[in-house]
Amino acid sequence: MKKRMKIFLPLMLLVMAMAFLMTACGDGSSKDKDDEDDTPAYERPIESYVNAITKGSGKELKKCFCEAEIKYREENGGEDCFDDQAEHLKSSFESRYGEGVKITYKVKDKEKLDKDKLEDLSSQLQRRTDSDDIEVTEGYKIKTEFTIKSKGDSSTEKETENETMYIGKVDGKWIIVDF
Repeated sequence: MKKRMKIFLPLMLLVMAMAFLMTACGDGSSKDKDDEDDTPAYERPIESYVNAITKGSGKELKKCFCEAEIKYREENGGEDCFDDQAEHLKSSFESRYGEGVKITYKVKDKEKLDKDKLEDLSSQLQRRTDSDDIEVTEGYKIKTEFTIKSKGDSSTEKETENETMYIGKVDGKWIIVDF
């Protein structure tokens, strides 16, 4: 019995300590942050866009759009439209910068959007998708610096481009609305 208590007591203390830490400090999860790298949720569509270009991934490109726009594009462009578009983006970047394109980004400035701009973006999405029930509930105007690197012949080339993007939240999902 004493032997079981020697094992049980430290285990119980460990469980209690973990429960306390999870309660006092949070469980580490957050719907506004990415668990792996602390990326703010509104930046995830930018990451997905970069991944779509560098990998030619339609799956990553889909993450940049709301469900209504995904449905509309697939109905009008076919099931493979996102794969095709991502491959086209990758090819365009590779023809411009060379193979092995790597893209990084840095948010230089962000501005929370007011009600009027959110309504404008909602209207824009509604027109693009022939749907009246899309609402952008939150959003940011984000000034982003993209750094594009490629390994041309024998030297590494690097170029920087600045873009202003409008990121919005539709049905709980952050998307790229316009840039």
